[in-house]
Amino acid sequence: MNKKTNIPRIYNIIIRLLIVIFAYLFIYKQIFYKKELHSLLHEFEDLFRTGNFFLQLGFIITLMLINWGLESFKWKYLIQKIEHIRLGSSFKAVMSGITVSTFTPNRIGEYFGRVFIFKQANYWDGILITIIGSMSQLLVTLVTGISALLFFVLRYFDLQKFFFGYAKIGLIFSAIVLNFFLIFLYFNVSLLSSLQNRLKWNWIRRIKRHLRVFSLYTNHQLANVLFLSIIRYCVFSIQFLLLLKLFGVNLPLSDGLMFISLIFFVMTIIPTIALSELGIRGSIAIYFIGMYFDKFSLLNEQINLGILTASVMLWLINLAIPALIGSFFVFNLKFFRR
Repeated sequence: MNKKTNIPRIYNIIIRLLIVIFAYLFIYKQIFYKKELHSLLHEFEDLFRTGNFFLQLGFIITLMLINWGLESFKWKYLIQKIEHIRLGSSFKAVMSGITVSTFTPNRIGEYFGRVFIFKQANYWDGILITIIGSMSQLLVTLVTGISALLFFVLRYFDLQKFFFGYAKIGLIFSAIVLNFFLIFLYFNVSLLSSLQNRLKWNWIRRIKRHLRVFSLYTNHQLANVLFLSIIRYCVFSIQFLLLLKLFGVNLPLSDGLMFISLIFFVMTIIPTIALSELGIRGSIAIYFIGMYFDKFSLLNEQINLGILTASVMLWLINLAIPALIGSFFVFNLKFFRR
C-alpha cells in the first residue's frame, strides 16, 4: 500500500528534475554556448564602468519584477473562480510556468507549468483559464501591432500611386475592422463554452466539459484583465526603450513605440520555436529600428550592435532570469496527486 502511495511522489520528483535540467540547458545554450551575450557585452566594456549604467539597469530589472508581478495578480484574479490562492503562490506558479516554457514550442509549457500548483482545482480548468489571460495579452499585442503597422506603412511607403490613392483608405479601414473584430472575439470568449455540445472528436472529449470556464467571466471582469495586460505591455515596452537608449540607440518616443510594437507583433505571429534563437530576435529589431536611422543616413555598425544588445538584454531580463528563479519553485509543483 505504501509502495503504491509513493509512486506519484517519485514521478513528481523525476519530472521536476527533468524540467530544471532542460531549462538550464536551454539557457546555457542561448547565452554561454553560442557566446552571443559574451561577445556583445565585450563591446560595451567602457559603458559598464560608469555607475549610471548599473543604476539604469537596476531600474529596468525592477520593471521586470513589476511586469511579472502584474501577470501574477492577473492570473490570481482569473483563477479565483476555481481556487483561491495567495499572490505569492500565484507568483511562484507564473515563474514555474516560465521555466517550463523555455524549452517548449510556442511556450505552451507555460500553461501546464502554472496549474500544477493547485491543491484541489482541476488542471484542465486551470489551463483553459490561463489561456484566457494569454488571449488578453495577445489581444493587446495584436491591436497595437496592427495599429503600428498601419502608421509604419503610411510613413515609409507612398500609397498614393496604388489603386488611384484608395490603397491608403483601404488599409486604414482594414486595420480598424480587424482590430474591432479581435476585440469582439475577446469579449465574446464565452461562446467557446457552447462548443462542448458540438465537439464530437474522441480525443477532445476529456476537456469538453471544462469549456464551461469560458462562460465564468463577465465583460467587466474581462475588461479588468485586459487593463492589466495593457499595463504589462506598457511596462515591457518601456523596458525596451530604456535598453535601447542605454546602449546608444536614441529614438523619438513616438517612433520608438511604433517600432517596438512592430517588433513584438512580428515576434508573436512567427512561431516562437524559430525566435528562441537570440540572433533572430535581434535581426527583427535591427530590421525595423534600422529603417529609422537609415532614413537619415545614420545607420552604422554601432547602432546595429546597440539594437542587438538591447534585444538580448530584454530576453535575458524578462525570460532567462525569471526562468532561473522559477526553477526553484518547480519543486513545489505536484504533477500527480494521490
